[in-house]
Amino acid sequence: MRAERNRVAKDFRARGSEASERIRANADLVNVRLFWQMPIGMHEMIRGEGDAQATEIYAAAYTQDEEFYSFYRSLDAYKNSFINGNDVLLLEPKSDFFRYFNNSKGK
Repeated sequence: MRAERNRVAKDFRARGSEASERIRANADLVNVRLFWQMPIGMHEMIRGEGDAQATEIYAAAYTQDEEFYSFYRSLDAYKNSFINGNDVLLLEPKSDFFRYFNNSKGK
C-alpha cells in the first residue's frame, strides 16, 4: 500500500515538474519575443527606472529603521556568501561580518 502511494506521489511530482518546465519555457519565449521587439535603448531605460526604484526603496528602508536595514543586508550577505556547498570563508569570529551571529543586537 505504501509503495503504491509512493508511486502515485512520484507520478504527481513528475507531472507537476513537466507542467512547471512547460510554463517556464513559455514564459522565457514570451520574454525573449518582447525583449527583441522593444526599440533599442528602451531596455536601458527600463533597467535604469528599476534601479532608481530599488535605490528609493533601500533609502526609505534605511531611514525608517537603520538597525533592521543593517540586519537585513547582513542576512543577504550571508546568503550570497554560501551559495555553493563548497564555499569556505576564513574570517575572525569577532569580525563585522558575523556581528549578528554573535549578538542579536549586532553590537
